[in-house]
Amino acid sequence: MKVALSTQVCREWDVEHSLRTAARIGYDGIELLIWEPVTTVEKVQPVIAEMKSLAARLGVEVPVLTLGDAITQYAAQPAYWRSFVQVAAGLGAGIVKTPAAPPSSREASDADFQAAALAARQCGQVAAEHGLKLACETHMGMVTNSIAGTLRFLEYAACDDVYLTLDVCNLYVNGDDQLAVGEALAERTVLLHVKDGKRVGSEAWSWHPLGLGEMDWAAVLARLDKLGYRGWASIECLLFHDDYVHVDSPNCTDPEAIAAHDLRVFREAVAASAETER
Repeated sequence: MKVALSTQVCREWDVEHSLRTAARIGYDGIELLIWEPVTTVEKVQPVIAEMKSLAARLGVEVPVLTLGDAITQYAAQPAYWRSFVQVAAGLGAGIVKTPAAPPSSREASDADFQAAALAARQCGQVAAEHGLKLACETHMGMVTNSIAGTLRFLEYAACDDVYLTLDVCNLYVNGDDQLAVGEALAERTVLLHVKDGKRVGSEAWSWHPLGLGEMDWAAVLARLDKLGYRGWASIECLLFHDDYVHVDSPNCTDPEAIAAHDLRVFREAVAASAETER
């Protein structure tokens, strides 16, 4: 399984810094988040050829480009969405990713699911025209925040151009069992998001470094392997919890140290999952 570093680890890094850091630590690529002010579409467009060449020299890839708002917002901005997709294609990505759409599956009406599915079909078609796959994330506060909600979203979408970013931790902190993912989700998954967290009551959670939360990644990976998942994993390295003081670093908010820590723990989980399979 190839492993990408989500550039969510540090919003101050530009594309070049992200590529060089990922390569130095030992990642196979980056999930490039497009956001203000450093990595906007407008700032990445002029350096596409240069960054693609740099990635090749470093031996890393850019398999995924990500936007942070709901897919319904981008369906309403078709020119911007097409520009984003073209940047992704130019960098050699195979996946473009966004959240689905609010509200949460518990609060969503049929109309909410229909709106999210329609937007995903429209944006997924544009992605497919450029040889990319749209992967809507299983995300808190969205219609895809639960397994049941995600299945319902896929049913409404009913489209070969709509895929998933499977974030098992997001599903878990919202109440699903970590090992409850079945074939229907796995067969539409083209990207696995990796992080750790803990449930805090019924409607809240906290994020932690890999190995310091409640996720059993060895078991999850063994489950996904049985379901046939062979795609990329992207490690998010969320920095929003004091538990990062446990990382072996003089600065508990050092993003490079956290990225290295989470990659090491994830690779240990991959190895343990292989042992589980035996």
